[in-house]
Amino acid sequence: MSVSRPERPSAPGAAAAGVASGDRGQALAPGDRGQALAPGDRGQALAPGELALTSLADATIERRLGEGGRSTVYLGRLAGRREAVKVYKTLAILRHARKHPVPLARYEHERNRAFHAAPGLAPYVAEPIAFVQTDGVAATFQEALEGQLYYFHHRDTQGRDAEELLFHLRRVVDLAHAAGLHDIDMHSMNVMVVPGPAGRPWPKLFDFNLIPFDVRPPNPLVGLLLRTGLMSQRHRDLRKLRNFHDSRRVERKLLRFYDRPPDGGGGK
Repeated sequence: MSVSRPERPSAPGAAAAGVASGDRGQALAPGDRGQALAPGDRGQALAPGELALTSLADATIERRLGEGGRSTVYLGRLAGRREAVKVYKTLAILRHARKHPVPLARYEHERNRAFHAAPGLAPYVAEPIAFVQTDGVAATFQEALEGQLYYFHHRDTQGRDAEELLFHLRRVVDLAHAAGLHDIDMHSMNVMVVPGPAGRPWPKLFDFNLIPFDVRPPNPLVGLLLRTGLMSQRHRDLRKLRNFHDSRRVERKLLRFYDRPPDGGGGK
């Protein structure tokens, strides 16, 4: 079993972490207060007591925030602060294990930390808090973001803030690449729009479980192009930026998880 709960630095420029919910959550511990995280038939349940023997035993769960192809996300509380709890689905755990030796929860937490620690990126990245990886569950704890997924924000505002937000997203890509971080998996369901300075919309990244294509090329041709220098590590990020508002693939793959636009949080 792997559990990590690193010391948390303050995040400069971070948006408010509170998301309105009830006053009390359900403890993830044995006994009457134990509340299973049961995201449905597609999900990976976090059973009562699963965290009881770890340093995350005091975590509580308040409500479900959203779901995606790889995980279901809940609003929880840890050490007196509200956090987003991403619980990975069994199939996602197995698929990741076939592709990468580092278990999924640890992998995403460490990649999230790398982005958050990169010079200039902390204001654009949800703060990583902790992860738990046992035989029964894989989950990460992360700053809970109060906002709206970019896809819904763009739709509801009819693109009013598109240029301002794309300016920031270009800066995110430049800062990430300067730090040696590539393949950000940036699309409109992986960016949360939160209140920024002077109340202006501000993008924050929260999903970090994609294995970069230069680490695991999707096919032999891409691997050859990367090795020979005919394709840059920057290629996929720059292409996604150019096509950021082409949401056909996002709509086909992810909208099925939403009965209505969520108020905050997201799964992937």
